[in-house]
Amino acid sequence: MIVAGVITGLGGVFYLVAGGGSATSSSEGLAYATFGAAELLTGSQVLRLSAAFRLIGIPVAGLGIVLDIVGLVSGSRWQLLAILLHAVAFVGLVTSAEAFRRRG
Repeated sequence: MIVAGVITGLGGVFYLVAGGGSATSSSEGLAYATFGAAELLTGSQVLRLSAAFRLIGIPVAGLGIVLDIVGLVSGSRWQLLAILLHAVAFVGLVTSAEAFRRRG
């Protein structure tokens, strides 16, 4: 999720910088940059085995897959890498509940 967050955040910054100043590209850029920051934060907390952030990370990774598919349909081939990263994060978070349990 950290790698996906960095890629998404940089894409958002690119939209903001190179978007030509239109309202659509600015809002898309801000949305992607914010989502990238959320992924980065969630990913860092998942690495700390925070059970709460595991539960947050599952829908964040799922939403990332949906956004990546939208980007892929609109012509961005880099979204294939992002789909793979989000899918690995999603499956990993769904199947690793045992790792996030508190040890007594």
